[in-house]
Amino acid sequence: MQARQGLTKTLKRGAVIAVIALAAVLTFSARGRTPQLHEIDNFAEGTTYHITWWADHAVNEDALRGDIDSTLAQIDRQISNYRSDSDIERFNRSRSTEWQTLPAPVIKLLAIAQTVYRGSNGCYDPTVGPLFDLWGFRTDKPHVPDAREIAAVKREIGFNHVELD
Repeated sequence: MQARQGLTKTLKRGAVIAVIALAAVLTFSARGRTPQLHEIDNFAEGTTYHITWWADHAVNEDALRGDIDSTLAQIDRQISNYRSDSDIERFNRSRSTEWQTLPAPVIKLLAIAQTVYRGSNGCYDPTVGPLFDLWGFRTDKPHVPDAREIAAVKREIGFNHVELD
């Protein structure tokens, strides 16, 4: 029995020493590859972005910036409400009740919006743009509309009027 306990203690001590040695090797080998701080910034969506990260390998920042800019430009073309030629603004301007085609990422985003709309009992409603316009929030001259104007616009909005397929 004692021999067995002694062997178990020796194995445990050996395992602890092996773990410590492995940690030391990893720590000292990592010292040769000191992570470098990388930063990318640029203009997009009418504002700026700034991304900072650490990496222990070379990064082609120009290529990464190009990928980021390209992705943000695609998002802008699809869902910007500041561009009259974006997919979502063309959809918003349409008065048709026929099915309309939108890019898959926009449909996915609208599906998420629909889930939030339903989950919030309509407190989140991305169709309120006409109310913004009525109050003049997109102009230099905001004003308080009368109750009849508000009621008329409220009949025309509501994400419950939007169907997704």
